[in-house]
Parts: sequence; C-alpha cells; structure tokens
Amino acid sequence: MDGTNNASAVPSVCASGAAFPVTLRTLAVVAVLALGWQAWRTMQALSLSAVQRDTLLLAGLAAAVLLAGLWHFLSARTAITASHVTQTGLWTRRLALADVQRIDILHLPGLAWLIAPRVRLHTVGRGSYVIHASDPRVMERFWLLALGEQMQHGDGAAGA
Repeated sequence: MDGTNNASAVPSVCASGAAFPVTLRTLAVVAVLALGWQAWRTMQALSLSAVQRDTLLLAGLAAAVLLAGLWHFLSARTAITASHVTQTGLWTRRLALADVQRIDILHLPGLAWLIAPRVRLHTVGRGSYVIHASDPRVMERFWLLALGEQMQHGDGAAGA
C-alpha cells in the first residue's frame, strides 16, 4: 500500500444542501398563495364575459411563470465537490474551482434564517457568479476555500 488509497474514500460530493433557508422558502410559498387568493377574489368580482381572452391568456402565462419560478426556488440546491460548485434552479450554474480567483462571502449568522448566505465567486475571464448556500456544511466548505485551505482530496483523482 502506497497510502494513496485514501483518495478512493473521498465522496464525489463534499457537501450539498438547499440553496435557500426554510423560512425564506416558506415566505415565498405564503406570498404566492396570497397572490393566488387575491387573484381568485378579483376573478369572482369580475364577470368572465367582460374579460377579453387575451387578458386571460396573459394572466395564465404570468401564473405559469410565477409557479415555475417558485418551484425552482423551492428545489434549488447547492453542491460543492473537490473540483466544482454547482447550483441548480431556474438556471443551473456549474463552475470549476480551478477558475476561481477570489471568494467573497456574505453571511449574517443571526439573520441566516431570513437572508440566504451568498458566495460570490470571481472567476478568470468570466466575471463573477453569486451562489446561494443555506446549508451549514456547504458554507463550511466555502469558508475553507475562502481561507485558502484545500478540501480533502488525494492525488489519485485521475479519471474524475
């Protein structure tokens, strides 16, 4: 044994978790439900024959966009591996850690239940990207990277 078998024990995902805190996701659902309730009350007050078909189509499209955005907001996840950061959502972002020059972290521990912690990754030649990460394990990995510490990975990462 040459001591490199430790690399095979490294998981492919070092940390993964929800991008937004539970309270913020709950507030988003409550806001959409309140908007839906108000739309329902408005539709009850209007005569459907007085509303043009184009207006109904536009309202239906707006509701579909709103619900799609809510779904992606609720299901957004952030994952960090030894080589990449990925955030799913309306648009999936995948950044190689080798391209990251600087990391800025906005994390207010007392308000993390309301303000999602943000990590700005400044990359080589492509600007910067903001990643949301509310999971403590994911934030710990970002703090380690920001402080210049390497995440545990071995030399046997060939084929990854």
